[in-house]
Amino acid sequence: MGIFAYKQLSEQAAKAQYSAAMTLALYAYAPDGQPQPGGWLAIGAEAQGLGAKDVLVSGHSLGGLAVNSLAALSGEHWGGFYQQAHYVAFASPTQAPVAPQVLNIGFENDPVFRVLDGSRFSVTSLGSHDRPQPSATHNIVNFNDHYASTLENLLPQSILNPLSWQAHGSAGYADALNRVIDSSFCGLTSKDSTLVISNLSSSNRGQTWVEDLNRHAQEHTGSTFIIGSDANDLLKGGRGNDFLEGRDGDDRFRDEGGYNLMLGGKGHNVFELRQPLDHFSLANDGDGTLYVRDAYGGISLTRDIGALISKEPGFAWGLFSKEVSHEVTAAGLLAGGHLTPYTPSFNGDAYGNSLVASGEGDWLFGLGGDDLLRSEHSQVTFVGGAGNDALYASGGGNTFLFNGAFGFDTLHGYQGSDTLVFLGVEGAGQGYDYRQHLTQSGQDTVLSVGDYAVTLVGVAPDSLAGAALVFA
Repeated sequence: MGIFAYKQLSEQAAKAQYSAAMTLALYAYAPDGQPQPGGWLAIGAEAQGLGAKDVLVSGHSLGGLAVNSLAALSGEHWGGFYQQAHYVAFASPTQAPVAPQVLNIGFENDPVFRVLDGSRFSVTSLGSHDRPQPSATHNIVNFNDHYASTLENLLPQSILNPLSWQAHGSAGYADALNRVIDSSFCGLTSKDSTLVISNLSSSNRGQTWVEDLNRHAQEHTGSTFIIGSDANDLLKGGRGNDFLEGRDGDDRFRDEGGYNLMLGGKGHNVFELRQPLDHFSLANDGDGTLYVRDAYGGISLTRDIGALISKEPGFAWGLFSKEVSHEVTAAGLLAGGHLTPYTPSFNGDAYGNSLVASGEGDWLFGLGGDDLLRSEHSQVTFVGGAGNDALYASGGGNTFLFNGAFGFDTLHGYQGSDTLVFLGVEGAGQGYDYRQHLTQSGQDTVLSVGDYAVTLVGVAPDSLAGAALVFA
């Protein structure tokens, strides 16, 4: 059992972190021999000028059960000292139903996690019972050899199945969850986000794609976060909106559509398109991000990708295909001495820029600073970047892409055929109810997204009903 400094806990709480033991020493004795309510934790905290709210109690497996028990009893025992403490339990077989100060973290494919079906043992406890609990995370997958194997999954997931226990070991919990904390996507996740974390053995890692298989669990919804290891991983997104992170190693990526963020990390990383190159349009913002748009309009923002592999028609009237590797360069994609240029784009820098589209289908990248992006053509993609940008559009069918800390932007010329995409904005993931964040300002509409906002000039709030808005 150990300490897990959950990233969203206050810095003050992280100053004093104490581990819950199987037998909790909750009482200590004062010099006069009388029991001291609160025990060693209370004495240790108070000696440092800290209160119960500064104590973080954690435990794994049965230790997690002890954490939940302590939280449930904290109001009526030990002088109430522990009622304001923070509690984080891992792989706990039960969750305290009336202890809102507890965060239970566990893999949905861990047969021990919630094995008591919340608080009681029943027949369903022997099998998969991924039922939601108010204090528990959902949809975190330990993608190990057992989970990936179709043959092994013919047997029920159960505490009686030894293979299922691969997802329960404390070492696997620590390594996987630390990678979540270290991830560039950590701030985009919520308690119920779908997280798939690569934990394959070295023998299987090079031949098994890490993806959202949704096995032995309630149906996954929303965006999916797939996090690799520091070795060579195969990471595969689905048709929805995905966030893929390779970390170290030479990683390979696939995706089946939607709006995605793809971070290769260190090493030589490859994005397999699985289709002919002419089914895609690609733009380079000149600042390290390659934008890949598929034939259905989905867009992937990729970084640290060294090559794209397309599947081109071969001989016999295209009955046989061949894979072609294209090196990613500043000027375009290079394959066999042939350079395929990127879609025309106009790129800014870290300061305020004024950029004007020259034709239909152009991309405008403001990057940093307060930029002015203007177009009189259709099918133009506007990416203002950081800073407070002014976007002027006409022609219709345009895409306005807002990513990360995009600032407070003003959009002139919005039309119903345009698409507004908010990708990787903290506090505004898939399922964001934009209708709760619309305000009218004179003749304009202000759409708040996370900590930032877009003002749609001359647009009434009702005009956005049924509009093409994407939150990922």
